[in-house]
Order: sequence, then C-alpha cells, then structure tokens
Amino acid sequence: MVDSPGAMNKVSTVAEIKPLDQYDFSRAKICASVRWLLSKSYGSAENVPVEMREPLYKDQYDQEHLKPSINKLLVSPEIYCQAHVLLAQVHGVSASPSQASPADAEALLQLLEKKGLAPKVQDADVTQEDLRCVPIRMKAHLAMIDALMTLAAKEIVDQVKMAAEAEQIGAGAPWENALLFWVNRLNQKLRELTEEEEEPPRPQTCSDCCVTFLVWRFP
Repeated sequence: MVDSPGAMNKVSTVAEIKPLDQYDFSRAKICASVRWLLSKSYGSAENVPVEMREPLYKDQYDQEHLKPSINKLLVSPEIYCQAHVLLAQVHGVSASPSQASPADAEALLQLLEKKGLAPKVQDADVTQEDLRCVPIRMKAHLAMIDALMTLAAKEIVDQVKMAAEAEQIGAGAPWENALLFWVNRLNQKLRELTEEEEEPPRPQTCSDCCVTFLVWRFP
C-alpha cells in the first residue's frame, strides 16, 4: 500500500524537550504569557496574525527581543481591555449596567484590585504608567497577564461544583484548591491507566495448559 502524496507531506511536529540546565525559564514565561494574551484578545490562537504567533525575534547579534509589533500592542491599553471583554463573554460573565467594561488600563487595574487580583511587581502595585512605559517594563506586563489568567481561572472554577475534598487539599484560595484537586485526580487517573498498560500478562497455570492441550488434541 502506497501512501497518498498528501499523507506523505504531513510531518508531525514534536515539541523539543530541553534539559533543565538548558531551559530558559524567563524566555518561556514571556512567550507563553504573550501568546495567551494574544489568543484571548483575538478570540482564539488561530485568529492571531501569523507574524505575531512567535513573540520574539533575533537580531544580528543573535540576541532575542520582543517583536516591535508586540511591543506596540502591549503598551496600548486596547489589548488588555479586549482580552478582558472576550474572557467575560466566553465565561458567561455579564456585567451589571452600572459596571461597564474597562475602557483603559487604569479602569482595568481598578477592576482587578476590587477582585483582589491587583498585579504587583516586588510588592508594588502595577500602574498605568508601568504598562505604557517605553522601553517596555516586561515584569509589569507579565504581572498584568498573570492577573488576567488568575481572573479567568477563578471565573471558570466558580461555575463548577467541586467535591468537598477540594477544600482540604491546600491552604490557598478555594478556586486554587479546586484546581489542585482536579489536577491531582487527573494525574491519579493517568497513573492508573499507565500501570494497567504496563502490567505484565498473567502467567498460564497448569489448568490453562491442560485446557489448551485438550482443545488442540480433540477439536
């Protein structure tokens, strides 16, 4: 059987796993955070412009930097406000008539503060000036994205009824305990499935061999 040309052209991509001593945590944090923000502000990862799907580029000295288009987006308040609006729509959270969607970074920061999720850098609140500063203050933007991620996770968990055991799993907030409980249960189930697949076959007993012989000898 010969594979079709279309099937032969398909190449499966596998993420490269680097050793811990070669892993750049700061770079990974920036890339993952920016990609998440872009996917939420554009509605989905597929809607993000192709040229923005990789946030970093290398200069002539092989040094990595944020792409200028990403820089421009981050220092404008629209991307954060748009991400918040779309997150609210996806999670079915409707604002009251007196609580309009934030129109700028300052309003969004105030909203996050009211929810107890004010972004901070070294115990200092992130300000609108931090987010609009050029050159970009990446730590402030990462804190802002973390706050939006936390808000999204909290609103999802708040809509799901969790088991009573979730409240006893840790000392964090209820929504954090619920997520930890869910992850632990998922890991436990995956471990059970893996152990079942790796379980060696049961050795044949004498009675099994006798039955096999009789079936073969007297069909």
